[in-house]
Amino acid sequence: MFCPNCGKADQTVDTYCRGCGEFLADLSNPFSLFSRLLGINTPAKQITVNLIINLVTAGVSILLVAFLNGYFDGRAARTSEAAPPIVYLVYVFLGLVAAWQFLSFVLNLKLKARFQGARKTVVSDSSKAVGVCRSASAPTRS
Repeated sequence: MFCPNCGKADQTVDTYCRGCGEFLADLSNPFSLFSRLLGINTPAKQITVNLIINLVTAGVSILLVAFLNGYFDGRAARTSEAAPPIVYLVYVFLGLVAAWQFLSFVLNLKLKARFQGARKTVVSDSSKAVGVCRSASAPTRS
């Protein structure tokens, strides 16, 4: 495979180019093609999408618990009828979903910070290596 950015040959798909650091997606994989159509073509963007999904899911779960609690409390105040027991299981389930998504959000934030730190290190190391190669191959005057 050739890098579409710099043209360097012998690249591995779903990794970074050894020449310029561009992410090389596997276009033969249908999931990868779908992701590229949505604009999610790098691991950094995938992490960002995961962060958004985690926050939205946790927020919706918390809002559903609040809505259901308000609805059944209001109904109990008007009619003196207790909420069905299954509602308490729904509260627990939605609370667990919110907690799980929040935990995933925190872990994804750590992963993103670690990923960005590693990416900066690789890019700076490759630019130093290119500078060393250029200076070593430069003709010297005697």
